[in-house]
Amino acid sequence: MEGQSTKPPTMSTSYPLQRTCLLVPITALAFLSSSTPTLLVAEDNLLKAYDTSTHTLRLTLRVFHAQTIHGIVISGDLILLWGNQSVTALPTPALEAALTGGGEPPAPLAEVKAHDWLFSAAVSPAGRIAFVTAHNELLEATYDAAAHKLVLGRIVAPARPGLYAARAAWTAPAMLLVAGGTAFGEIVVWTCELPAAGPPSCEVLSVFAGHEGSIFGVDISPEFEVAGGPPGERMRLLASCSDDRTIRVWDVSKASLERGVVRASFGEARETGFGSVDLSAVADASSAPVAVAMGHGSRIWHVKFAGHGLGFDKGQVVMPVYSFGEDATVHKWRLEVDVAAWQARRASAEAGDGGAGKLILRETFAHHDGKHIWAAAVEPLKQGGSLIATGGADARVNLITDDVDTTASGEGSNGLDTLPSELSQLVFEDILRRLPPSNQEYPPPSRKRPEGFQNFVFISQNTLLAASTRGRILLGTFGADLSWEEISYEGQHGRDLAFCTTIRTPAPGVAILGTATKKLFLYKDSTVKEITVMNGKVSDIFVVKPLSDDSPLVAELLVMMIGGPDVMQLLTVDISSVTVTSSLSVPGQQASYVATAAHLVGDVLIIGSRHGHISLFQRSPTELTLQSPIVRHTVDTITSIISLPTSLNGETHLLITARDAHYRLYALLSSPKPHLTLLHQTHVPSLTTIESAHFSPDHDLLLTGFRSRLFTLYNETTRRDIHTHDVGGPNRIWSAPAPASSPLRIAYARAGILLLKTQHHPPHEVLKSGTHGREIRAVACANGFYLATASEDTSIRLWHDGRCVASLKSHRAGLQGLRWLADRGDGALLFSCGGNEEFVVWRVRRLPGAGAAFSGPAVVREAVWADKSPDGDLRILDFDITAGEGGVVVSMVFSNSTVGTYLYDGGQFTLLAKGRYTGACLTRVRHLRVDGAELEIVTAATDGRLGVWIAQRGEPGAAGEYALQTTARLHQSSVKALDMSTLDHDGAEMRLLLTGGDDNGLGITVLQRRAGEYEFVSKTGVKGAHAAAINGLAILQTAPLSAEKQARRTTFATVSNDQRVKVWSLRWGLTEHDEAQLTLLANENSGVADPGDLDVLDGAEEEDFREIVVVGVGMETWRFDLAGKGT
Repeated sequence: MEGQSTKPPTMSTSYPLQRTCLLVPITALAFLSSSTPTLLVAEDNLLKAYDTSTHTLRLTLRVFHAQTIHGIVISGDLILLWGNQSVTALPTPALEAALTGGGEPPAPLAEVKAHDWLFSAAVSPAGRIAFVTAHNELLEATYDAAAHKLVLGRIVAPARPGLYAARAAWTAPAMLLVAGGTAFGEIVVWTCELPAAGPPSCEVLSVFAGHEGSIFGVDISPEFEVAGGPPGERMRLLASCSDDRTIRVWDVSKASLERGVVRASFGEARETGFGSVDLSAVADASSAPVAVAMGHGSRIWHVKFAGHGLGFDKGQVVMPVYSFGEDATVHKWRLEVDVAAWQARRASAEAGDGGAGKLILRETFAHHDGKHIWAAAVEPLKQGGSLIATGGADARVNLITDDVDTTASGEGSNGLDTLPSELSQLVFEDILRRLPPSNQEYPPPSRKRPEGFQNFVFISQNTLLAASTRGRILLGTFGADLSWEEISYEGQHGRDLAFCTTIRTPAPGVAILGTATKKLFLYKDSTVKEITVMNGKVSDIFVVKPLSDDSPLVAELLVMMIGGPDVMQLLTVDISSVTVTSSLSVPGQQASYVATAAHLVGDVLIIGSRHGHISLFQRSPTELTLQSPIVRHTVDTITSIISLPTSLNGETHLLITARDAHYRLYALLSSPKPHLTLLHQTHVPSLTTIESAHFSPDHDLLLTGFRSRLFTLYNETTRRDIHTHDVGGPNRIWSAPAPASSPLRIAYARAGILLLKTQHHPPHEVLKSGTHGREIRAVACANGFYLATASEDTSIRLWHDGRCVASLKSHRAGLQGLRWLADRGDGALLFSCGGNEEFVVWRVRRLPGAGAAFSGPAVVREAVWADKSPDGDLRILDFDITAGEGGVVVSMVFSNSTVGTYLYDGGQFTLLAKGRYTGACLTRVRHLRVDGAELEIVTAATDGRLGVWIAQRGEPGAAGEYALQTTARLHQSSVKALDMSTLDHDGAEMRLLLTGGDDNGLGITVLQRRAGEYEFVSKTGVKGAHAAAINGLAILQTAPLSAEKQARRTTFATVSNDQRVKVWSLRWGLTEHDEAQLTLLANENSGVADPGDLDVLDGAEEEDFREIVVVGVGMETWRFDLAGKGT
């Protein structure tokens, strides 16, 4: 610290600081088998118990004082918990009693410290406990029930390489099998005998080499008897994963290990250095992996055997294996081990070229944001399959129900509705063979192409209508079985329906069919009737107004045609009489224009096109009139247009989706002419295209689209997948009914086969919601209603009542800062900055007119700052904003030591002044006075100095130049945090500047402005205020002292890389003779690693408390009680 140092801060314990909310990475998971299905979740130093059936949090226990929980093992009457070197336990019966309401939450046993970092624990059926340490040691422990404590015992190790992963399994009452994955790519397999009396012994059985990177996860399978082998022949496998992105399975069966397959050169694991993997050093085949597979996009953190689901199929051992990666995905593998090849490997003297088994990737689950799945647990289900729990760096906990792969062919579901999902394959010839003979006449079959499905659509949740290539109309009905019937029709319509180009449904049980022979047909009540003949080939139909309770017999259709005089016609069809009562041509359309979506609101027709254009037409009894110029709203295809189900205050809101994975919310205004006003635009990162939108009965927004090849039904309100299935991408012919209730279905065609996927139960559920999956670098709370966070994942999230209500995606580089400008009648403004000189202005509105249909904020990217440097590669490290009559004054500091001030108004930025500092980089900026002819700002820099700048406000086209008036050095290195409090005193403006530095110190400065001149009247500081750099600082309150009119008391909070949140009280005077007095009011451990920012929530200014938000790797809120503070 530079300058005068204050007296050492005194410590007060009378002001409680309590954590009220926590969202940080999940570090351990374990299923608790009890009367209520329970998942134990480790989040920081807290153990949380969730009911997996109701998704409710039942219990929260603080396990350690400041240590994160790294592992949970449940065995019998004991729950072991550890983190780093700390170990404790909970009695299982006491925890179960607390969960069922039969007792108080149990207190953990007294914490004990091991001599080394702990990686794994195993508890024998008899209750014996063993831990594996980071240096390949086995640490014995016992539970003293009488004294109610854990006692650490003997330490055994055959070799001490550095491990990154370990697993132990009891193979006998006094024998353990241990597998340790080293930092240098080897797996040490050894046994340890721990007799109740006598010295322990250990022996290295094998050192498996083959991975080309550090081992991050190992797992040992249960031992099982091999079907078809000699009596009593048993198999045990070991799985490993690494940062080389491979999963390897090894044979650790007792017979294989006892054969002494390790050469002398492998007798000890290397304790340092990677070295080359010499496969010739493997003595025989049983030292080579049984199976190898590469998966995931980056490092693999965990691999787990299911521990169940073992099967034997055609001489193969079959079992599921799961891997969990840095790419935040779960991969399900099918491990197949050929028993004969496995037996031959054990008898062979040579390793050979291949293994006895293979790993086949069956499915990928991607339900986390950002990076890293840090915790996983697998639990068998009574009905078969697995329940997988995953915890990620995004603080989310997911439950995945993974059932046995099922594919049914033909009609019946074979009772598969008891499973979460089923897949049926329907071959057209098989369906025809099951139908009774028909007298209907069809065109002769083609010699080149057999009869198959031409088109199909769901006309209700449980009914599928299909047209064949010969004009046959089939109706499939889902019940206990899928049954089919052939629909008859009057006349010789087979030749027309053989060229069916599209089928649309205006109401459940009703369909409109269009053909390339220019005809429209109506399906209703198991009959097909001709509606009309168009003047062109029908290429598509849009139901712009479906049948409804207000209009049960009239449907409005927009018909697309090719090869005729009209491109589009708006038809009114009377369903009861099967007639067209009105036909209006859409004017001004070129033959190349392709409409892809349409909707009718009153007498206004809205049409979206393939190239992103939206046009509005006014309907009269005789014509359609274009109301406004056709505007291109996106570069991609408009896919759907719907009205919000609830519209208040006479306003009409439209939701429009597009294949650019955005959806947009518009207000349809009628004056002076019908036109659209954009209210909300957002990108959905979980989808690559959006095909349609629906609102659930609970007003959740449901989006149908694709994620690469996966058809996806996504709940945008709750931000989770409801249904996913690989159909091959959006170019397939597919149909899915509007998602009203379970079961959810999709039909799609592939290689002439119709496939039907039925989902009876969601395979994925969110047990606990999370946050960004990457480090959060900025938080802004000053809006009063929404809290904003910005992350290195380049997204901004808006939060309300602890729930993420919007995700904004515009930045391409990591974000650096956020600021709110309060709502002044037309929504609040949110400013954001980041790398690559990105600066964006967002307008955030609340939409009372949308009612319950769209409860989230409406957000539009209003402007993007464009005055970039030639290379455009600078970072905007910080900025400040001040609202004025002419607009918003914005000052930015850049990574090339420059500062610029702009006037933002009406979406435009005008440069007012600019300046350049020395070689040091500017890190922080705050406005002093920017409302007059002069611009006055203060900056902080990497040289530890504060600087005051003054410039004359520039004229249009002639920017002013900042001049540095005065500086003061407060820190030895970079200033990383800055906050300011302002007051008037004796004709002068006084500002208290508080800074946090990279030197771990606090800077306390009083800046005075008198007669237009600035002076630092006092400079003080505190060295070592934290044990690491101070990254966040925020003033909670500044108040006068009742007994001293010349003094003030400022309460402020700081957060540091030492993961401590501290609250301080500063008594400071308004003259240079007053000495600052600093008191530390609170000092608590933070669960947020690498904190990036800190802010104070609005809304508590009149209360006796403040709420503090800390962000970094996760986020948390704290409540600080100001009540009772003396003078």
